[in-house]
Amino acid sequence: MDNIFLRNVFLKTLNDNRFSLLWWSIGIILFNLMVVAFYPSFGNNVGYEQLLQSLPPDLVKVFLGGFDTGPEVYLNGNLYFLVLPFIFLAFNMFFGSETIAKEEKTGSLDLVLSAPISRWKLLLEKFGAMIVLNIILGFASFISVYLGAIAINTTLNTWNVLSVSISLIGLGIFFGGLAISISAITGNRQASLGITGAVGVGAYLLNSLAPLSSNYSLYQKFSPFYYYINNDPLLNGLKIEDFSVLIIFAIIFLVIGLIIFQRRDLVTN
Repeated sequence: MDNIFLRNVFLKTLNDNRFSLLWWSIGIILFNLMVVAFYPSFGNNVGYEQLLQSLPPDLVKVFLGGFDTGPEVYLNGNLYFLVLPFIFLAFNMFFGSETIAKEEKTGSLDLVLSAPISRWKLLLEKFGAMIVLNIILGFASFISVYLGAIAINTTLNTWNVLSVSISLIGLGIFFGGLAISISAITGNRQASLGITGAVGVGAYLLNSLAPLSSNYSLYQKFSPFYYYINNDPLLNGLKIEDFSVLIIFAIIFLVIGLIIFQRRDLVTN
């Protein structure tokens, strides 16, 4: 069994991350259920509506998705516009940064590459495992929101809840691809963590603040968060073009990482 896992990096990576994935999934499910459960008492509160009306319209649009007090806008403001994307960013930042760099530092990468497997296949299989992990997290988010809404007798469009979950998966794959690429290029876990985290926070701020000024609104499209949430998939469904941009850039990161990883001298212990 151990030899099989050594030969199959994809399965070994999934196996190595099964407990981490379990706890991340449980955390997402519990948090989503808690947020959904509060909707009847908080989302329909008159005071909440008055609070929204008192805020600048641009800020409400950017951070909450609109002035409507329906369940979609409530979930956008409390889940999809801020919390869940940063959870997916954090998961992929930590996973991707350890993909090559940690194994290289500990010397286990030498053991893996001593088996009949090329560097490009190693990186591709780890990238594939990252995609599967994001799909599982996205499903955990979808099923918890969907079942939570049923439990409190709140109607949500099933396709739209699935759409925003798919969009989350796309955002996670974007940052996972970036983190894996930097890890493969530098062999430095801290560099991968720092750069991916900085890009994530900077991209969120760019997407949030650029629309507030006509001079900078054009730059909003340079943020992956724009392609994740700008179409508001919880209200309007998945926009394939936006989702495709996230996946295409993740593939570009992968290709760059593959090219440099193939030629880079590895640190050996």
